[in-house]
Amino acid sequence: MTPEDVLTKAAETITRRGKATGHYEDPVTREVCAYGAMTLAATEGKTSCYSEFDFFLTPRPALLVQQAAELLAKAVPSEFVDEPFAVITWYNDQESTTAEDIALAMKKAAHHG
Repeated sequence: MTPEDVLTKAAETITRRGKATGHYEDPVTREVCAYGAMTLAATEGKTSCYSEFDFFLTPRPALLVQQAAELLAKAVPSEFVDEPFAVITWYNDQESTTAEDIALAMKKAAHHG
């Protein structure tokens, strides 16, 4: 699996399940945030929570999410220019950002532009 594969699968997941705000996965609606979708993709559905990497994962899925996040951060408009987590979280949590917006950005990032 490549970072591009992670983004492609994450786009499918967020399109199918919807966008969560404020957490990786909504326990009731099962909507996911951008990081939750990427984490599900990288772990082949084992976890949607980035913070659970230490428990569930080898370093490979964590690296894939980080690499995918770096690509995605370049594809979304943001006030932040520092690190991918801040960029993606800010973009994801905007009320005006839809699941479709995130999925489109993920697909764009998967194709590097």
